[in-house]
Amino acid sequence: MLWTQRGWLKWQTLFGRERAAEQLDDELQFHLDQQIAENVAAGMNEEEARYAAMRLFGNATLLKEETRDAWG
Repeated sequence: MLWTQRGWLKWQTLFGRERAAEQLDDELQFHLDQQIAENVAAGMNEEEARYAAMRLFGNATLLKEETRDAWG
């Protein structure tokens, strides 16, 4: 059974890269938005909250590349 799951995941990775990339973008944006909301709730204005969240989050392009590398 495990080999069928692995085969399915590999098939999805090979043929679903565009969809997976969109999901990754959505996931990263969700986490960034959540951090911004937390910063605003802590008393920061919108601009400060976004800047602080982006600093905390780090380089989004690098995160995407590392994630894609992990996919294989």
